[in-house]
Amino acid sequence: MLLQLLSVALLGAPREASADTVPAVAARVPPAAVVHIASDDGLGELGVFTALGAELRLEAAGPARAGKSGSPAELHVSRRPDSLTALLAARLASGRRLAAVTVELPGPSDTLRVRLVDVTVTAARLVIPPASDVEAQRVTQEMAVSQAAADRAEAARQLAEAEALAALEPRERTRLVPANALARARDQVQLLDLRLAAARRQLGLVNERAAREAAPTEDITLHAERAEIVSAAGH
Repeated sequence: MLLQLLSVALLGAPREASADTVPAVAARVPPAAVVHIASDDGLGELGVFTALGAELRLEAAGPARAGKSGSPAELHVSRRPDSLTALLAARLASGRRLAAVTVELPGPSDTLRVRLVDVTVTAARLVIPPASDVEAQRVTQEMAVSQAAADRAEAARQLAEAEALAALEPRERTRLVPANALARARDQVQLLDLRLAAARRQLGLVNERAAREAAPTEDITLHAERAEIVSAAGH
């Protein structure tokens, strides 16, 4: 049963409004959103993580919730599997609730904190990404770095040769070294230095992307009976 639940797709699945709820516009959480899971006694934390991406949906309170503060909410988060994975899977299987979850939503000038109370883990999915075309890009960029390094080495050799010829007496230099050849050789080395540095930076970016895309992710859905705005730091 647990394996079946872990295979449930979260994001992108259609959701229907129930009789006592009214759909609200989804609030997109920035990728840097930080999620704090409170301990069962509310005195500490079971864990904290930075979400890769998330979506927070607030529901308008229906008649059955009249008089209660806050609104029901549903939080979808994408994260890297870690020590919390087993805990969340256990809560999903048992139906045992989380005391509270606090989501920090960073903005341009402040951070909004939303506290979710009486939280249930309703679905989870582990995603192992398929092979992508990043590896081919990495190989291509490695070849570009190698070629740029070879071009730079050849330019440095030609510059050293030009400098050696320029060190000869003026009569010989006029015959062996064309006018401004030394300046052109130096400019070429500087240009290839920039080209090699740019190629290496690009290779670093491709390597980072390859590492990100190869890492597994975990999609979690949490449902809260009540969501409250705790604070908006910076106001």
